[in-house]
Amino acid sequence: MMATTLDEPFMWTYGFPVPECFAWHLVKKNNGGSIASLGNTGLGYGAVGNHGDIDGDGIDQPDTLERLGGYQIRMFYEEIDDGEDILGKVWAQTINKYLDTFPGMDYQADAKTAEQWPLLGDPSLKIGGYRTEDSSKSINIDNNFLESHPLILKILEIIKDRPIFKILFYKI
Repeated sequence: MMATTLDEPFMWTYGFPVPECFAWHLVKKNNGGSIASLGNTGLGYGAVGNHGDIDGDGIDQPDTLERLGGYQIRMFYEEIDDGEDILGKVWAQTINKYLDTFPGMDYQADAKTAEQWPLLGDPSLKIGGYRTEDSSKSINIDNNFLESHPLILKILEIIKDRPIFKILFYKI
């Protein structure tokens, strides 16, 4: 937190001082906030370029996926793809994997990356919820909506075979 000239606390987020982080705004909303949120509490770090296999997994990917916040988010989805479906466990295992790969005491940006990504909300939540009799029904998405939003359609085509997609969208 930094103090402004008015001596009020603000966080420095994407170059602008704001009173609270975006993730907290999602959770704290009265009569309708989210039940959980993950997100940077300040200015998140990322990497650009391609400097080889930075994370040491034998696969050379763009640095944005192998370093800092991008790597952390990739690990989050890989935990879900590996079958974990409890939000708090996914979050904790993601942070642990990050710090196992990039120890926070070796580079301050790694410590900050792990620390600035709290889980705000109930860690016992099951990702995708619990199946009920009605959960086997198909989700209907209006074709007119998809035709008018080609980017959403492209994203759906890319992720449709990933386990996380099948968890969140039972049938489309």
